[in-house]
Amino acid sequence: MQLVLLPTTSQWLAPAWVSYFGAARENGYPAWAAALRQWDERWGAALVAAWGTMLQFVTERRPAPGPQAWDLAGQLMAIGGSLQCEQWQLALALTRSDAWFVHDRP
Repeated sequence: MQLVLLPTTSQWLAPAWVSYFGAARENGYPAWAAALRQWDERWGAALVAAWGTMLQFVTERRPAPGPQAWDLAGQLMAIGGSLQCEQWQLALALTRSDAWFVHDRP
């Protein structure tokens, strides 16, 4: 385990310094950074931990049940290919929690 203090106050720039297996594809890191920025703006989501194949976020706002939660669940599943649930289950969980965990393993 290591602690990394990023030289920025914009946590969505973390992909410039932090690796994540789920982003290791063509245009993966720019897309991951764009998603982090969108999640920060919409949900107050902050990346608080990264373990190479797992990401942990805390949020200030939860999506409303319905299209907001469904769309967010789809985005999280796109980068968290090892999540073992259906999109509807994740969408429901997102409306009830201020913590997100994303996992994508080889």
